[in-house]
Amino acid sequence: MLLLYFGNQTLDPEQLKTIYLCLGILFSIFFFVGAAAIGCIVVMIMKGPAYVADPYELPKENKKLEQYPNR
Repeated sequence: MLLLYFGNQTLDPEQLKTIYLCLGILFSIFFFVGAAAIGCIVVMIMKGPAYVADPYELPKENKKLEQYPNR
């Protein structure tokens, strides 16, 4: 794209179309990558320094509840 833009003095419409398409693709990729990066940063900030879930203490086991019939 730069070679086409700086190499020629006069540009025909087909060359201008190629330059504009390249610029459109370049900016689209830039914005998609930027949006994904912002999303990743937000998730990292929200997760904080702990990368594990909070521990869940299991209740104490009661063997009397396992007898049939329950009394």
